[in-house]
Amino acid sequence: MPAEIKDRMQNAVRPMGLTVHVKDLTISHFSPGCACEPFVITTQGPDRKGLVAGITRILASYGVNVTNLQAVFRGGDDPNGNVMIYEVDIPADIDSQALYADLRSGAQALGLSISIQHRNIFEALNRI
Repeated sequence: MPAEIKDRMQNAVRPMGLTVHVKDLTISHFSPGCACEPFVITTQGPDRKGLVAGITRILASYGVNVTNLQAVFRGGDDPNGNVMIYEVDIPADIDSQALYADLRSGAQALGLSISIQHRNIFEALNRI
């Protein structure tokens, strides 16, 4: 079935000069024994003290585990020049809408824009 879907999609977009790539996605769990889903949270905004603490405080209050953190700070106030990427394991049994709302509110208070995506979606969209 996936091959048939890929073929139909490829035929539909070929006249536009586009190509379809299909990848099987599997759910993996970073934390042993955790009924969690892997997500990627990306923040952008001016650099200042307390950004990581502000975001991780919210994550910790929901029992979210940060498994990797990458930061690129070029200084200054250019919001596109300062990016933090948090790879996290979010427990499946939490109120995800409340978490997302608190993260958005916290990011706004810190002057950050925020994006929250399932890791598989993030990787598919940001694949080179």
